[in-house]
Amino acid sequence: MTTRSAIVLTEGYADWECGLLMATARHALGAETLVLTPGGHDVTSLGDVCVRASGKAEDAEPDDLDALGLCGATIWESGDAPDLSAPVRRFVAAGLGSSGLVDYLDMYGNEHRAAAG
Repeated sequence: MTTRSAIVLTEGYADWECGLLMATARHALGAETLVLTPGGHDVTSLGDVCVRASGKAEDAEPDDLDALGLCGATIWESGDAPDLSAPVRRFVAAGLGSSGLVDYLDMYGNEHRAAAG
């Protein structure tokens, strides 16, 4: 059975953070990695790399994926940061992997660590 994971990218995502993670998951672990974004919109990284979304981050469900990761981005430090606490809580409640990288953890880390128990 193939492991399915998703990484959430937002506008201005840190392309150096997710590239190694996605490549390792696919090539070393044989995992299928989807890219989800807020609203399902295509996004552009800080390095000007454009990525096409596979779906909406808000719709991520533990029944469909084995893990959910949220990539760091400049948006997490702004007033425009999307509220993705609902999908993260669904993964935590299901006992599945959920992680955030750098800026996401700075903004939401304590709340989600507390939710995980």
